[in-house]
Amino acid sequence: MASHSCRFLRLVVFIAGAVAAVQAQHTLQNVKPSEEERSAVLARQSTIYEQFNVSVTFQRDGRWEEEEYCRAKVESEAGVEEMGKLTFGYGAENQDVQVLMARVIKKDGTIVNAGSDSILDVSEPFAGLGNHYSDYRQKHLLVPGLQPGDIVEYRTKTIEHKPFAPGHFWYSYDFEAEQSCLAEVLKIVVPSGCDIRLRHKPRHAPSIKDENGWITYEWRSSYLPPDDADKKKEKPEKKSNKELKEEARPDVELTTFSNWEEVGAWYRPLQKSRMLATEELRKKTAEVTRNCKTDVEKVQAIYSFVATGIRYVSVSFGMGRFVPHPPAQVLNHLYGDCKDKHTLLATMLQIAGLEACPVLTSTYREIDEDQPAPSRFDHVLTLVHVADSEFWLDATAETAPFRVLSPTLPKKSALVVHLDGPSLLTKVPSDPPCDFFQTLDVDGTLSENGTMTGKVSYTVRGAEEIWLRASFRARPPSDWKKVADIVHRGLSLPGGVTVVQASDPLDTREAFKLSYEFSGLLAISEKDGSKDIAVALPLARLSVPWAVVDDAPDPEPIDLGYPVRRSGRLRLQLPQRFIEQAPLPVSVKRDYAEYVSKYELNGDTLVAERRLEIRVPEIDGKRGPEHVSFQRAVTADGAQQLIPTDDFLKRRLIGEKKDRDSLFSSGMKAFDNRDYPTAIRLLKQVVEIEPDHRHAWNNLGRCYSALGQWETAIPLLQRQIAINPYDEYSYNNLGWAYANLSRYPEAEEAYRRQIEITPLDQYAHKNLGFVMVEQEKYQEALPELQKALTISPADLALQLQIGSALFHLGQHEQGFQTFEKVLQAAPGPPFWNNVGYVLAEFGFRLDLAERYAESAVQGMRTALLNIPTTGKFCCPQVVDSMSAYWDTLGFVYMKKDDLARAEKYVSAGWELGQKGECGQHLGEIYLQQGDQQRAIRQFARSLAAHKPPAGLRKKLADLVGAGEVDRLVAAAGKELIEMRTVEIEPQRKEDGKAEFLLTLSSTSAAEAKFLSGTAGLRAYEEHLKKAKFPFRTPDDQPIRIIRRGELTCSSAEGKCRLVLELPRNVRSLEPTPTESEEHLAPADATALGR
Repeated sequence: MASHSCRFLRLVVFIAGAVAAVQAQHTLQNVKPSEEERSAVLARQSTIYEQFNVSVTFQRDGRWEEEEYCRAKVESEAGVEEMGKLTFGYGAENQDVQVLMARVIKKDGTIVNAGSDSILDVSEPFAGLGNHYSDYRQKHLLVPGLQPGDIVEYRTKTIEHKPFAPGHFWYSYDFEAEQSCLAEVLKIVVPSGCDIRLRHKPRHAPSIKDENGWITYEWRSSYLPPDDADKKKEKPEKKSNKELKEEARPDVELTTFSNWEEVGAWYRPLQKSRMLATEELRKKTAEVTRNCKTDVEKVQAIYSFVATGIRYVSVSFGMGRFVPHPPAQVLNHLYGDCKDKHTLLATMLQIAGLEACPVLTSTYREIDEDQPAPSRFDHVLTLVHVADSEFWLDATAETAPFRVLSPTLPKKSALVVHLDGPSLLTKVPSDPPCDFFQTLDVDGTLSENGTMTGKVSYTVRGAEEIWLRASFRARPPSDWKKVADIVHRGLSLPGGVTVVQASDPLDTREAFKLSYEFSGLLAISEKDGSKDIAVALPLARLSVPWAVVDDAPDPEPIDLGYPVRRSGRLRLQLPQRFIEQAPLPVSVKRDYAEYVSKYELNGDTLVAERRLEIRVPEIDGKRGPEHVSFQRAVTADGAQQLIPTDDFLKRRLIGEKKDRDSLFSSGMKAFDNRDYPTAIRLLKQVVEIEPDHRHAWNNLGRCYSALGQWETAIPLLQRQIAINPYDEYSYNNLGWAYANLSRYPEAEEAYRRQIEITPLDQYAHKNLGFVMVEQEKYQEALPELQKALTISPADLALQLQIGSALFHLGQHEQGFQTFEKVLQAAPGPPFWNNVGYVLAEFGFRLDLAERYAESAVQGMRTALLNIPTTGKFCCPQVVDSMSAYWDTLGFVYMKKDDLARAEKYVSAGWELGQKGECGQHLGEIYLQQGDQQRAIRQFARSLAAHKPPAGLRKKLADLVGAGEVDRLVAAAGKELIEMRTVEIEPQRKEDGKAEFLLTLSSTSAAEAKFLSGTAGLRAYEEHLKKAKFPFRTPDDQPIRIIRRGELTCSSAEGKCRLVLELPRNVRSLEPTPTESEEHLAPADATALGR
């Protein structure tokens, strides 16, 4: 049984199909607090679990039933998010989940029962794969009308009707140790005489009854989190490693397996039964090993094929199934989880005459030698025997060099399941299979204004290169800058990166090499709390594996990780008389590790070197104080800074005011950080100094485009073109501005001009294709989109547009195949929504379209419930997307002739976003319902809205006559504003305007926050919380919508009105800047061209 994500309790029933348990992080407290203490703690909780009961009954043959009862009081909006959707997972082949009862008890005593339509039985998608991949499913219980102050009550039963391990069962449970639980009962019932290994922590002693052939174990517990003030007063208890390991174990665990050999004997036939050598597998093995001369070369060749050629699907061992898929099926599908990839690898090795066996291990938890059970594992490795040598391989690490394992695996306990012999519990080796090293070379120059430019060369060999290779492999070379930026920040270097070059991520024969250029301001701070100005040394700090001093008589060994050599070298050209002396050198040597740093100042050139060598994977725990001393020395050296001279600081203050290039660089840095007001201010200063600057006008245009001020952007971009008619960026950005104003012929002309200047521009072909699609020129659009895909083959949005174009050209199957590839690469709400819409548009596989659209809506709903309501670029686009996703789901229902549900979703999307296409869908629903007058009114509103669809004006004219259209549309434009206007009762006589951030919830009152404007209107914050806003939701599921509104009050009229801004026009949730700062806004990811 999988752990339930519906609630706080860390419960895991480790039966067939179980996932590893999540351990409680705090000690349970059974001491009864005073009523005053109890009330104070409960008042701070989002949810209070008044009662939680779990009762599980096991049969001798391994079958079991578990009943779960929960009664929880929801105290806040966060509690609504926790309890609004309850999820129960199960493996459909062996198990079933029944929701016996679910209801909400309202504050006034009213009871709202959850009907059968509140329970959804859905497949759990794995990396966009179909239901055939796993039988793991979830039942989603959508709790109706939940609000703070309500009580949620439910009862479920989970049944395992077909045991995975006949004659065996295993179980693990953790009592709540994080949130308030007033009463918790765990009951385990087993047949009398059944041989079980039961262990529980000393503080959890059960009562035991043996009657009528059954033994019942019962535990009772309760928990209240400590008061925040008490937490601060408490001194953390110092615990030995052994105590920490004991604490990490489950509170209660049992198993019927007597030893690990029994576990291996159970798994062995599951593995052997799948290792079938088909003709297809024999041919592939022969092809892969064709040029191999030795057995080791064969192992390496087959491992390389399986690791890189078979996509890894991350599904924990035991999730849904313990049995691997047949290797021929894995080869055919080209994807699989850990046990699938092992099985393919082992079968191909067996065909090649080599022995390989599975190794079951855990990536995150300790395996208890005294509690043997399959649930202890979440991963499968491969052990290969060649002559007298052993090769430990992880085929899931697609970019790992041969024999190199992830850093989390060494020294972990592992069960080696020999296929023709006894199984053995051992440890994963910690000795590296080759020389592990990391080298960093930085060559840079520091300018007078504090900007450092330079080049980086970074080489990595060992476990750390796995994630580096994987990150670069996951992106096309055009996106490698994003990965290099992450590496750059981790190396403690300033600014952003350019000109990125990297090794082939899949060529693991040599060390991984990364090089790039960078530029940015060095961090400046006060040194050690004094008034002295200090500059961070731009060289990565070499970290040492951390350890605490364990005072136990027999402390656990100190883990140092893989033995490795790390080195960093910096050559930095400094401004004249920047510093007077270099940092002090450090040398610390131990028999197990060595750290050396050197710093030299030659004139105005600083040369720095740091070297760290870890020689062994672990040291005796009794050497803790010695190692802590080593850590301190290394950490102190990494914190050394450069102290600028007074002469340099004076020169810098004078130079900053005159440095045009510095202004431009700072402006572009502000642009990259999406701080557009600052970028505009700085770039305007640049063009004042140099009116014909070769880049500033283009980037000013980009700033205004990012703000959605397309009309302002156009003349700025045209000015750049006038300065340089062959500018390599401006036509592209100009085309985008025209396109957003629906001036498609002008946009098309701009893009064609850009292609003339830069024929292989990675954006121009794509944007030209998009513009043609907007004009429904699909036959012309397709070649441009395909050219763009040749330039950027990993661009998923481009592939999606190609699929759409194919559908419009009648090539439905080919278009659908394109969509499938996109969804396999990047499953998620945006792509689900877009694919679902196109499928519905053409009536193609409507059930699948419905599933995609529902998944998009659910994903976006979850995002809105969890997204913060602060930050410049937090969530306006997400709110706007919600309106589109509701429209898509309603459009699918319309195509399926389910007009009642269609109207609910489309009208919700229309009222939220007021988009022309969505409005047209609503009008068409009214027509199909026979309400022509409502349809006419809705079509008029759609024509007055954002981007009215082509052909809608004629449709309306056919209904009312051409002469009536303009009058209806003009009236509808006023109605659109009225739909977003709320009359507010004046609280005082005051004139003015103010902006407010509003959080509207389907389950609670609104929240309001004053952002900017007339200070006297701040008092309306509380009043707005009680106002009734236009907020329609299409279903009973909880949702939260963030809106921005402008309140205008007139003392002469005695009225106040609040007008909600449309989500697509909201570029920030921060206060609107002053006029000189323009209007703050995020850039759309595809909107800026370059």
